[in-house]
Amino acid sequence: MKTLSRWASSALPTPTPKTIPWFLLLATLLTYGALAPALGFHQDDWYFVYYYVSRGLAGIAEFMYYDGHPLSTWSYALGFILFGTNAIAWQFFSLGLRWLAAVAIWKTLHQLWQNNLRQTFLAAVLFLIYPTFTLQAQAVVYFEVWLSYAFLFFSFYYAGRGIRGEGKTYHAWGMVAKIGHIFTSEYVTGIEFIRPLLIWQQLPSSLPTRQRLQKTLWYSLPYLLINFGYIIWRVFLHQSPRVFTHNSAGDPTYPSMLAKLATQPLAALWELSLNTLQDLSIILATSWLNLAPTYLLEPLRPVNLLLAALLLLGFGFIVYTLTRLTQNPVPEAGWQNLPVLLTGVAILLAGLIPYYVIGYFLHIKLPPWNGRVSLGSLVGAAILLIALAQWLIPSRRWQNLFFAALVGLGMAWQAQNQNDFRYSWEQQKNFYRQLTWRAPSLQKGTALIATHMPAPLMSREYTIGFAINSVYTQPAGTNLPYWFFLSKINLPGKEAQLAQGIPLEYYVQSVQFEQDSRQSLIVNFKPDKGQCLWVLRPQDANAPGLSEEERQLSQATDLSRILNTPAYPFLKQIGAEDLPQTWCYYYQKGELARQNQNWSEALRLLKEAQEQNLRPRNGFEYSPFIEALLGAGEWDAAVKLTREASQISPGMPRHLCGLWREALQDSPRSPAQEKAQNKVFGMLGCK
Repeated sequence: MKTLSRWASSALPTPTPKTIPWFLLLATLLTYGALAPALGFHQDDWYFVYYYVSRGLAGIAEFMYYDGHPLSTWSYALGFILFGTNAIAWQFFSLGLRWLAAVAIWKTLHQLWQNNLRQTFLAAVLFLIYPTFTLQAQAVVYFEVWLSYAFLFFSFYYAGRGIRGEGKTYHAWGMVAKIGHIFTSEYVTGIEFIRPLLIWQQLPSSLPTRQRLQKTLWYSLPYLLINFGYIIWRVFLHQSPRVFTHNSAGDPTYPSMLAKLATQPLAALWELSLNTLQDLSIILATSWLNLAPTYLLEPLRPVNLLLAALLLLGFGFIVYTLTRLTQNPVPEAGWQNLPVLLTGVAILLAGLIPYYVIGYFLHIKLPPWNGRVSLGSLVGAAILLIALAQWLIPSRRWQNLFFAALVGLGMAWQAQNQNDFRYSWEQQKNFYRQLTWRAPSLQKGTALIATHMPAPLMSREYTIGFAINSVYTQPAGTNLPYWFFLSKINLPGKEAQLAQGIPLEYYVQSVQFEQDSRQSLIVNFKPDKGQCLWVLRPQDANAPGLSEEERQLSQATDLSRILNTPAYPFLKQIGAEDLPQTWCYYYQKGELARQNQNWSEALRLLKEAQEQNLRPRNGFEYSPFIEALLGAGEWDAAVKLTREASQISPGMPRHLCGLWREALQDSPRSPAQEKAQNKVFGMLGCK
């Protein structure tokens, strides 16, 4: 540890009020920077990407209007003007704004409590790594939250400088920052209500109480009027024309908790109290239990080695910084005083207001998506956590070690979550690339149906729906050209009816998809089982490993929906076009050749794959090439490949028997063909 400390002393500057922002930048990059280039787009990011790809900036304005946030349009428009659909640029943009928000938070806290440099630095660092929020990878969705945080806390900071008599222009800057905050995300709108408490602390304590109250009200009033005006407009006046999917429970812009407070105040207060207690227990206590370094139990895995290294780096970085801050010649003030605790509690509770108003509670929503409910409370929770730890641990040395361990674990935890999103992005790109290999383009009005999501952390069908429409970029009005359906969510119990034809409908935001189920492709993507993407045909019902639901769904596939003209420039923009040509490339192109009965092309692909020593991990994926060999009359080669397919995967005989029967049904008979067929049927036990 002494060696690490000496290295840090030579490599890092001394932490002072002037250099703390750079220490916060280092904490940000340590936690999130390494994996940021590999994260891509996730979940609700695809809303914005689709509307931009299909309609440009007008699409962004349309989406924000339907989503109920028209005032925020400018920030997304600016982002897409600067970065387009460059996922790496979006990731670093969001990361930079999170750092800027941490700097604004630290400046505000340092302004309030200048003799607590160690604690204010820690509060900003804990804001960066707080474990209830793990969705930093959703850069397009959440960059605006960090921008909103920065605007609001810079408004606190500049207004504070004006109140301290440093110049009237600071009041103007404080108001400019506040207006910027109103025109961004509403996630942290509730924190504005603590402004009077912050102003009170910055007024001279020598002022008479009445005069101090009057000045507090005077300085707070313009900001509070702006905030109340926005809330009245947002909750009661602005009517979003938002269209919802059939799975939605109602309009989340409807102030359900406010309505309940007005009509059933006692019941509403009791419900609010119970939910608040449960949410606070997650934010302040149980969320930290996730930081247990279970990755140390398997230290030889490369990713676990990286997490362990980050844990040690974070620990050493915080030990060094806090130790140097402890040596500050200015005596450290107490952190457990009433103003600090009141500020922490106020931010913690006020930060929950935007979601509580609409009846959203942290403990009810599913993780990790529920983390957004806690976004406004992170600073307050950090302040209180520091106060509690200092009360329990009197020694500053042991405090520093405790906080270093906490931050190191938090950095590794966030990196672990980032790695999960990295894996999800790799799976997404793999799915989109294989889909376009198999289906270079699609007829408009095509539905893709699956029994499970193609990638983890893409929890809802609309995310893949918008992604597919972005990949197969088409100018679109209100009718979506394509859509993705998850059978267990969108079509429960209807799997057997799809082949007969039933309406497929999906309504979301300002767009909709309506089509007959017979104009569908059934997709099966299980890369964790070593499989390529399968576009199932009715003849594939006996493929090994399919569930009964997938067998029923396969009957609805219409391969004529697939066109052979490529139309996917978007893949290059997201880095999916240059994926290596693995076995799955040859399999997808082989399936496309089989669909077009281009046996020579299929056999060329098989030969090329074999020359590169590429083989499938599932024998089913030899099917198009076996059929091509049969179509070309290469009987011995077909027998050999059939044998190999049956040996790769269990449960293949039924499928292979059907494949041979169908392929030879209309072909002219010959002794060589009959010999090959008898050999295969005997080998597989075909009946």
